[in-house]
Amino acid sequence: MINPNEIICGGVVTDQKLQGYDDMIQSKDIISFEYIHPNYKLSCKKNNNTLTITSSGAFSRTRDGSSFKLLFDTSDLSFLKKLQSIIEKDQISKNNGSIYEVGGLPEGLGDTISVEYESGEKIYKHSNQSMTITEEASFDIYDAFHALAIQNGYDFTTEKSNQIIYDDATEEFLQGSWKGKHFGKNIQAIFTNNQVQILVDGKETDQEEYIIVEGAIISNRLKEGKNGTREYDYEHFKGVSYLKKKNKIMLVAYFVEGSYSTCDLVKEN
Repeated sequence: MINPNEIICGGVVTDQKLQGYDDMIQSKDIISFEYIHPNYKLSCKKNNNTLTITSSGAFSRTRDGSSFKLLFDTSDLSFLKKLQSIIEKDQISKNNGSIYEVGGLPEGLGDTISVEYESGEKIYKHSNQSMTITEEASFDIYDAFHALAIQNGYDFTTEKSNQIIYDDATEEFLQGSWKGKHFGKNIQAIFTNNQVQILVDGKETDQEEYIIVEGAIISNRLKEGKNGTREYDYEHFKGVSYLKKKNKIMLVAYFVEGSYSTCDLVKEN
């Protein structure tokens, strides 16, 4: 994978054409293919007589079942010919080697296409401002990977994924005392079974039952008129608003009352 020049946030623009990347590709034998769209990421890599397929996307904070994440192998090498036909039909190699990046733009505005051939020829285009391939081409790529997933017993849904999508905290993971600092204040969350005690600078702000909804560790107190199916149906804690698992060893405390901020919490030995 080619990395564009390092970009400094604040509007700095990188607009360049990589040397050695021709619009006319002579080879038809793809060995790797990757397309990164604002809503999904699809890739394929040839290993001898096997293709390794990875795909993910449509991530939804509300857990509506549209998120997907797949990793599987297939011996169907004809899929590479399908991808090559899309490249030719949609003229994906046009403007090959172009990179356009505007520093400071939010994520999800452009795309990246990267293809490698057995001959050594490559296609690479990237922009964080607009799409580098046509909408029709992006649909064709998506449909091809989607059809292959279905053929192998999967689908682009949470239910039909075969990889973990959400690494949520569990009651077992939370047990014990977690500490961190938020703008100079000591934050502590002590979990005992399904109860949590929250202290700010040693003063107790919360002592109640918690629940985990959509990955959020929140107070088990429903807001009036809510049914408890979403995170926002529940009241916030007082000392922090809510917490989430950050990784295998840390939590994140979120503060959303008045302004938005966070702090990391580490488990005490």
